[in-house]
Amino acid sequence: DILEQVWGYKPTSSNDSRVVDVHISRLRAKVEEDVEVPELILTTRGKGYMFRRCSQEEMSLNI
Repeated sequence: DILEQVWGYKPTSSNDSRVVDVHISRLRAKVEEDVEVPELILTTRGKGYMFRRCSQEEMSLNI
C-alpha cells in the first residue's frame, strides 16, 4: 500500500516490497537513538509501519 499511495507504484514482485523496508531502515538510522530498539518508527507485524506520537512534554525535552 505504501508503494502505491506514496509513490504511485504498483509492486510486481515480492522484492519490490523491500524498497519500503530499506527506506524505513534509512529513516530509523537518522532519527532513532538505537535502531535495534526503535521508539519513533514502529513495525506493526502483518500491517506495516507507524510513527509514535510524542507528547508535548517529550517534545519540549527533545526526546
